[in-house]
Amino acid sequence: MEKDNFAATEAEDLLHGICDPKIKDNKFCRLNETPKPSVPRPTLLVILSLSIILSVTIALIDVGDRTRQKLGLRHHKIAGRKLVPLVSFNDPKTVINKENQEQPNFQVYNAATQTNGAIASKYPQSQQLLAPTTLSASLGIADEGAKSKQSIELSGYADLWDPLLEYDIPVFWHIAKAGGSTIKDIMGSCHRFIMATEAGSFEGHANDTILAVVNIGGNPANGIEPSKFVNVDTLHLPGIEKAKRLGLAQSGLADVIVIRHLFEAEEMFNSQHRGRLFAIFRHPIDRAISMYNYLKHANWEPTYSPKLAQMSLMEYAESNRAEYNWLTRALSGAKFRNVTEIHLQAAMDVVRRKFLVGLLTKKDETMERIEKFFEWKYKVNPKNQEICRENLLAKGANANTQKGEQALPGTPAYDALYSLNELDIRLFKYIETLFDEQAYLFQSKKDGYRLDGATCCKCTDPPECPSPNMIPVSQLQSATLHKNSIDELAVKGVQQISVTSLPIHGEDLSRYVDSWDPLADSDIPVFWHIPKAGGSLLKNIMGACYRLVLASAAGIKEGHASDTELGIVKIGGDPANGIEPSKFVNIDTTHIPGLKKAKSLGLVESRLADVIVIRHLFEAEEMFNMQQRGRVFAIFRHPVDRSVSMYNYITFADWEPTYNAEIASMTLEEYVKSPFMEQDWLTRYLSNTMTGPLTEENFESAKDALRRKVMVGLLEKKEATMERFEKFFGWKYKARPKVQEECRVEYLGGGVNINPNAKEKPQPGTPLHDLISHMNKFDIRLYSYIEQLFDEQAKFTADIPDGFRFVGATCCECDKTC
Repeated sequence: MEKDNFAATEAEDLLHGICDPKIKDNKFCRLNETPKPSVPRPTLLVILSLSIILSVTIALIDVGDRTRQKLGLRHHKIAGRKLVPLVSFNDPKTVINKENQEQPNFQVYNAATQTNGAIASKYPQSQQLLAPTTLSASLGIADEGAKSKQSIELSGYADLWDPLLEYDIPVFWHIAKAGGSTIKDIMGSCHRFIMATEAGSFEGHANDTILAVVNIGGNPANGIEPSKFVNVDTLHLPGIEKAKRLGLAQSGLADVIVIRHLFEAEEMFNSQHRGRLFAIFRHPIDRAISMYNYLKHANWEPTYSPKLAQMSLMEYAESNRAEYNWLTRALSGAKFRNVTEIHLQAAMDVVRRKFLVGLLTKKDETMERIEKFFEWKYKVNPKNQEICRENLLAKGANANTQKGEQALPGTPAYDALYSLNELDIRLFKYIETLFDEQAYLFQSKKDGYRLDGATCCKCTDPPECPSPNMIPVSQLQSATLHKNSIDELAVKGVQQISVTSLPIHGEDLSRYVDSWDPLADSDIPVFWHIPKAGGSLLKNIMGACYRLVLASAAGIKEGHASDTELGIVKIGGDPANGIEPSKFVNIDTTHIPGLKKAKSLGLVESRLADVIVIRHLFEAEEMFNMQQRGRVFAIFRHPVDRSVSMYNYITFADWEPTYNAEIASMTLEEYVKSPFMEQDWLTRYLSNTMTGPLTEENFESAKDALRRKVMVGLLEKKEATMERFEKFFGWKYKARPKVQEECRVEYLGGGVNINPNAKEKPQPGTPLHDLISHMNKFDIRLYSYIEQLFDEQAKFTADIPDGFRFVGATCCECDKTC
């Protein structure tokens, strides 16, 4: 068992004599009460004066950070973590459930009742109370007011409500004496997962210099197979640093990563490879008693103390060896022993946002939930795997064989432990509430999910179980590995990765919101218009039908190109014939000069535009900031169809500045073979590789940008695409619903900006079609991935009914209130 992370601060707390009056007979208070020897009055006056001067000096030096140090919170600069608003609970004991939906600090999103702007719910009713909102509570002290509305973001870990993505990594936070060893053994021994935990450094692998899957333990002579681990210890700080350096999260080698240091381990992950936290919790007093009985007898542990072994439970509770609100400190990032109500709120916020929670008292249901959440199924030998699972759930793992001394409620020992863990007990009650709330995550999956569609790779003769070759320790501990040796290992099928083999990712695009993040009030819809992919159709529906104010190229028409201040202008229309002009912001956001002007004039901050239309994805990001970020959405088209449409358009559109008479005289085949033909444009653009050959790394970078930042639509599914965008952004008819719907139907039925001279369209299987496909081989693969994303992103709006635009629609033209 690992020593308490905070034990190092005990001596410091004793030195400063911290006294918490809430703790009965606190040893710190007793220290303060120790009689002081008498001192002559003049000496006392001198000492008092020096003390005042010293105190004032220290206060002045440290005034900028006094709040966080007083609270004992980790400083975000030291820990390297961002800070975000913290949820506030008027009473942390309050049970949040479906009957109690009037929590003042929770904004409940409901598609049927939403009245706050254009935000639509993307969560089922049972999930709404867990959806992220504008959170409000101060981590400062009372006299600091609202200056410090912050908590720890832990952005390397996904939020619980985020969709489970391909590169998300299960991360098990192992809390000592809470049932964690049982869960670990089920994952490793029963599900046969490859684990990253301290066992990976056993049997000579502590000094390995590259990552690999290694066999540990077992007894082949007796038919006991070894277990597979990644050769890095993720439970202790040096191993975490090594795992980060070698790229454990990016390697994909571990099925599950086991940690104990929650905050330090976060540094292993990034926005492309996020950790998905889950843990099993136990009542703090039960855990404290189990810890005591374990430490009394665990002479194999480095923390074993013969002195502790002689203590009674009461003596242990009164000693500095007993944990004090450990869970609250661990989840709030507190550095020092003393924690307060503020730390409790921070801990509640972290566990609410980041954890799939389990309970030792409901370990069978907990294991069911974990398996359903991560979609784990048996793949080796289901019958034996199920027996393994049943035995571990019945008997446990690493359970105390000597139960030792217990404490019943009302006894002095129990009361002493209660006093030490008052905040943890309240936190545990909140976790029990979360356990009930999180039931919604599993409603669609039946119990026994692990057996549904299970496979048996050992049932064949010979067995067909995948078994990576293991690298000899001598090779793993080489000081350097040349590229040739790495290639040789790859040829042999060895699962390994070095720092130099990690994929290269594109721009961070941090000022665009991640596609899976729930919609916030401050988010601004950004339509990335890809030419000849159906973008004009969507623009016209948004502007002409929904009457949204767009920021687009049209905003500088009719003399507005030289405007020096932002405003909403009316463009086009024919009032004499009853055609109203459309409203635009007087700025062109589709070209580079206009983007620079939009940034300098503060377009984003003005909130004048309902939707900003762009073509330059990376350059347009500069308009936004971390308080007002863009929500990117786009419609895509098959690359071959888009290439042909582009040819047919540019050979006809003599009004376009890009019109080229030379191209206009070409046949499609001549155009395809000319330097004017686009080749893998989308992959090149998203990976920022407009020249030179493309690689798999460029392709992965393009996929990553789409997955993280773009809500995708498909031209071939334009009705479903428009429906999804309407639901997601909460667009409803507000002017004249009947007329607006007719407008929408007309555009979806006929389109807009369609080529009137679609003169050539090669058929699949023809040499010309094959040539265009070959020139767009990366884009075709990328489009297949976009189709997959389109299906996956259906969950974003799955709980909002079709025809959402009519729900609560209004007619301002009917009562002249527009």
